[in-house]
Amino acid sequence: MTKKIKQKDIDNMLKYGDFCRLTTDKLTNDGLKEGTRVFIAGTQVVPISADDLYTQRIKLLAAPLEDNHINSAKIYLIDPNSVKRLGKRLVEKLKQVMEEDFAPEQQELPLEEKEVEATH
Repeated sequence: MTKKIKQKDIDNMLKYGDFCRLTTDKLTNDGLKEGTRVFIAGTQVVPISADDLYTQRIKLLAAPLEDNHINSAKIYLIDPNSVKRLGKRLVEKLKQVMEEDFAPEQQELPLEEKEVEATH
C-alpha cells in the first residue's frame, strides 16, 4: 500500500535556498565531513540506474560553507537523505552573511554627462 503524500510533506522538502548540515560520513573522500554546513543551490533529477533512465530521483546541488560563507566554487550532488535543515536562528544569521557576500556592488554614476557626437 502506498502512503498518501500530504501537502505539509511537500512543503518540508528541501529546496533552493535552504541551509543544511551533512548527516553522513559517506562524502569524506570528496572533502565533506559529517556535520559540514551546506547551502542548497538547486536540485537535479538523475536516473536511478543506467538500465532504467526513466526511474529518477531528485538530488541536491550543495555548496559547502566555510566560516559561514558559501563556497560557490565547490558544488556537490548529494542525496537529500544525507542532510538535515538547520535551525531558524542559525539560518537567519547565515542568510544575512549570504546577502552581504552576494549584494550587488554600489557603483557611483558619473556626475558629468558626456556629449555624444553624432556621426552620419
